[in-house]
Amino acid sequence: VGLEKEPYVARPAGSGWSEYIEQEIKDAIQQAGEKAAREEGISIFMANNGNVIRRGVGKVPWERMVAELEDAVSTDKDEKKKEALSSNESA
Repeated sequence: VGLEKEPYVARPAGSGWSEYIEQEIKDAIQQAGEKAAREEGISIFMANNGNVIRRGVGKVPWERMVAELEDAVSTDKDEKKKEALSSNESA
């Protein structure tokens, strides 16, 4: 069974997730309506650095999400390299 059929890809770990998800559901209801948010569900895509890449209601466009996640992680790595080079040049 592919990940597209699973209700989630990863379980949240740590504290504060219940409150975070509740707020995301409230926001989704305001933006898309209660029926859509409750029936279609919400998706939250986070990079391994904790940044939220995208959130939305409904079916997940997996290929686009993977591309956006790869781009976000790549951009983050590039920024860290620039910061390290800048720090080394000033030292």
